Amino acid sequence: MAKSASFTLPAGVDLSVEDNKLNVRYDGDVSLEQSMGLELGSVTAGGDLHVALEKITGALSAGGKLSLEGAVDASSIEAPTLTLPDGASVQTLNVAGDLTASDVTVTDATIGGNVKAGTINATGTVTISGTVEVTKITGRVVEISGATLKAKAISATERITIGPGKLQIDVVVAPEVTFDAGASGRITVIESRNDRGASKIKGGLSASDYEEIMGGADEFLAARGVAPLGAEDADATQIPDEVEEPQADEPEAEEPEAEEPAAEEPVVDEAPVVDEDFGEEEDEDPLSVSIDDLEPIGASVDEELLGKLEAAMTKIRSLYKAGDEPPAVTQLGAYIDSRELDDLRENITGIWNGLLTFHQKKGIRPHHQVTHAFNVIHGLVQEA
Repeated sequence: MAKSASFTLPAGVDLSVEDNKLNVRYDGDVSLEQSMGLELGSVTAGGDLHVALEKITGALSAGGKLSLEGAVDASSIEAPTLTLPDGASVQTLNVAGDLTASDVTVTDATIGGNVKAGTINATGTVTISGTVEVTKITGRVVEISGATLKAKAISATERITIGPGKLQIDVVVAPEVTFDAGASGRITVIESRNDRGASKIKGGLSASDYEEIMGGADEFLAARGVAPLGAEDADATQIPDEVEEPQADEPEAEEPEAEEPAAEEPVVDEAPVVDEDFGEEEDEDPLSVSIDDLEPIGASVDEELLGKLEAAMTKIRSLYKAGDEPPAVTQLGAYIDSRELDDLRENITGIWNGLLTFHQKKGIRPHHQVTHAFNVIHGLVQEA
C-alpha cells in the first residue's frame, strides 16, 4: 500500500469553524485541497493562495498570487495577481496586479494590472488600470485607463470612460461615453447619447449609420452580445412641432437632391493624374460590380503590402472633395491606418456595398480609379 503524504500543521496557522464554515488564516503560503466537508467562510494567506475544491466560497485574500480551481461563488476576492476558472462568480473583486480569467460574474471589480479574459459581467463598477484584452465587459460603470484596450464589445447601463490608450474595439454602448484626448485607434460602432467631441479615434459609426452604410447592424451587435440603446431611453424632451416640421418640408428638400448628380459630375468625371501603380481601368457599370468580380493582386512582403495598401487608400481619398468622403471610405481608411487587416478582410464586402450604396443614392458612379484602387486593396488583403 502506497504511503500517504505527510501532514504538517505549521505553527501560526489559525483554524476555526463558524456557522458551519471553515476559516483559515496563515502568514505564509496556503494550499487547500479539501475543507473537511465544510464550506469556506474566509481564507487569508500572507503569501500565495491556491484553492482546489469542487465549490469555492467565502472571502479569499492573498498577499501573493491567488489561483483557484473549481466552481467559484465567492463573496470577495483580493490579491495582487489572480487566475480564475471559467464561470467564476464573485461579489467584490480586488486585484492589485494582473487578472487571467475566462468568464467572470462580479458585482464590482477593481483591477490594478493587466487583464486577459473572456467575458467580465458586472452589475456595478469595473475599474481597470492596466492593458486589457477581453471578449466583452459589461457593467453599470466601466472605467479603463490602460495603454491598450482590445475587445469585441464594452457596454454599460450608465457610463463608459476610456483613458489615453490605443483602442481596438468593435462596439461600445452606453448612455454616456467619454474618451481621453490621447485615446487613439479604432472603434467600429459607438452608441451613446452625449456629445463626445473631437478625438483621434477612427470609425465611431452609430448603429443606424452602420445599418445604412453596410447593413446588418442588428446582426453585427448581436454577434458581440450587445444591443443598441433602447428607444425607451431616448430623450423625451423634443417638442412635437420640431419633429413634424421636417416632414412637412420633405417634398421641397427632395428637389435639390435631384440636382446633386450634376453638382458632383466635375469630381466624378475629372481625370486625375494616374499613379504609376494604377493603370486606368474602365468598368462598363461600376455600380453593378460585385465584390466577387474584384481580382486578387498579390503582395510579396509585409512592408510592400502595407505600402501598396496605403497608396491605394491615398488614391481613393484624393478622388473625393474635402468633407464629402463617403463613410465607407472613412471606415476603409480606419482599418488600413490601424493595420487591422484581419478585420478589414472580414468586413471588406460590407464596405464595398456601402460605397456603392452611397453613390447610388447620389445617382452617380464611383470614379473608375476608386473602383480600381478598391480592387487593389481587396486583392492585397485576400493574399495577406
